[in-house]
Amino acid sequence: MAAGPKHNRRRPRSWWSLFIRLGGWGAVVAGGILLVLTAFGHFTERRADRFAAEGVVTMGEVVSRRVAISTDSDGDSTRSYYLTLRYLSESGESWASETSVSSRLYRKNPEGADIEMRYLASAPRRIEVPVGSNRRSSFVLLAISLGVGAAGLIMLWKFGRQATSAVKARRDGDELLAEVTGVRALSVEINDVKQGRLQWRDEDGQAGESLMRGLPDLRKFERGDIITVYRRGGEVWWQGDVGPPARDLKVSK
Repeated sequence: MAAGPKHNRRRPRSWWSLFIRLGGWGAVVAGGILLVLTAFGHFTERRADRFAAEGVVTMGEVVSRRVAISTDSDGDSTRSYYLTLRYLSESGESWASETSVSSRLYRKNPEGADIEMRYLASAPRRIEVPVGSNRRSSFVLLAISLGVGAAGLIMLWKFGRQATSAVKARRDGDELLAEVTGVRALSVEINDVKQGRLQWRDEDGQAGESLMRGLPDLRKFERGDIITVYRRGGEVWWQGDVGPPARDLKVSK
């Protein structure tokens, strides 16, 4: 039986496209998050250094409290807690400033309560509650950044290796015919489209399956259809996922 492509992949898929398709987008997202965390962590660390250098510790009185509720596009709500503190600077001047606090600190301090705080001598309206919170936040951001960076490197290595394997199999591997044995439905939806994997057995009797793709695209295949796969070492890739070799394009000209 002649092999029929039954897919729309007419050109070799680039390494980058395969990398993203295999899951490398996670490494890209991790890199973006890492940049944001690094920038915010640097800002928080500088603020912590400033409070450590010129901060003045005093007691502030809670004069008002409020809770702000924000709702995202999914209808999920987030609560933010704020305390307004009144305090005296070293010069004897009275100041009042609002600051965000944790829900625990909010519940623990009703109006009229006294709470330890720190303000900047050069900018008394800028306060820190509790004392040292900026330094602790910078440490937390550093730890999260290290975790995100490690996860990004792992994904970069894993999916980069797979993309390289796919490109090498298409370019240098054995081109084989395989018989479709079925379609495996997955409990995954992307943009409300159920996903699945095409399954096959090649001419050497080795079983394999495609990358995840929409079930509507896979329903065109029937058991017994013949497809083209590329094998290099122990890994096999379907032409519909990686595209045809560049040499096929040259022959067709």
